[in-house]
Amino acid sequence: MNDAAPRRPPPPRISVVVLTHNRREEVLLTLARLTALPEAPPIVLVDNASTDGTVAAVAAAFPRVEIVRSAINLGAAGRNLGVERVRTPYVAFSDDDTEWHAGALARAATLLDTFPGVGLLCARILVGPDAVEDPASLLMARSPLASHGLPGRAILGFMAGACVMRRDLFVLMGGYRREFFVGGEEALMAFDLAAARWLMLYCPELLVTHRPSVAREPVVRRWQLARNRIWVAWLRLSFSSALRETLAGLAMLARCGCLIEGARHTWRDGAFARAERRPVPFRVERDWLAVERVRKGVEVGERNAPDAGRNRAGKAPAQEVVPAAAPIAWSTLRQPGMGGGGESKLRAPGSPPPSGAERPGTDDDTRRPNPRP
Repeated sequence: MNDAAPRRPPPPRISVVVLTHNRREEVLLTLARLTALPEAPPIVLVDNASTDGTVAAVAAAFPRVEIVRSAINLGAAGRNLGVERVRTPYVAFSDDDTEWHAGALARAATLLDTFPGVGLLCARILVGPDAVEDPASLLMARSPLASHGLPGRAILGFMAGACVMRRDLFVLMGGYRREFFVGGEEALMAFDLAAARWLMLYCPELLVTHRPSVAREPVVRRWQLARNRIWVAWLRLSFSSALRETLAGLAMLARCGCLIEGARHTWRDGAFARAERRPVPFRVERDWLAVERVRKGVEVGERNAPDAGRNRAGKAPAQEVVPAAAPIAWSTLRQPGMGGGGESKLRAPGSPPPSGAERPGTDDDTRRPNPRP
């Protein structure tokens, strides 16, 4: 007779933080998929002040999912609240319309165990029932950054809802800033990770499915992307690059039909970016310029392709429901307490990453010649 006590399963290595706002049905489906994963990761749901009964529905259907409810909609910074509850060394992020494939989280944890200089892994994103590869994944696969000996392509940017990160590193970097709300919020963290010499990798073996929600506001999203692009540029890039990015952001605002109002709000709410300007080392901006050249080359190639205007499935793209000239309710876009840091206990927005954020054994190159593309 074997009286040995049953062996306890090893503690989990990775948790999942899911972010949602007023998408009850979408998040219920996402949680059903995530709770069925063989890795059985701990799951933290951050509810950004939903008013559609999301919290009650999730609590009833998934009693083991930890729910963090924010009193106000923090946008992407809501993820900070979720990470505070995570007790595993690694944390994966999911939006309410994205889900990790079986085995991806276990593989990500193994890669981070094996490569201590890697701070973040970004998954390959497959969109919709036809599993069409997301254009962002195609672009990351063409990254020109040196990747020899690494388990993926080195990148200088990632998708916030489809990545895995070292939990303590996320905290050390301060998480996401509230001012950015949603739209390109990853860019600032990517610059700060690179400045601290942490590697970010695109790993196509890690798979995420994206089921785009119909509850979207495309014009508002485009305006926020343009605004955040300008803010990030003035926070982290050289003067010449920041000026070029500003012109590109203004062009995006013009295409939204909101150039004057958009520029005014970008300037008014962007005082923090001007006050906290801290350009990255030259080596980081040099890599960013290389990535930008590839991105622009891909865009030109797509515009000149014989089948331009059709997606990779061979179909004409669906028309957006909201026209580009639709009016924006500007009074709703400035979040309560912008610039105040919010309820998160992570490092206050605007403060530089502490010296410990830099990967051990590295010394930063702070020379700042004016790079040109």
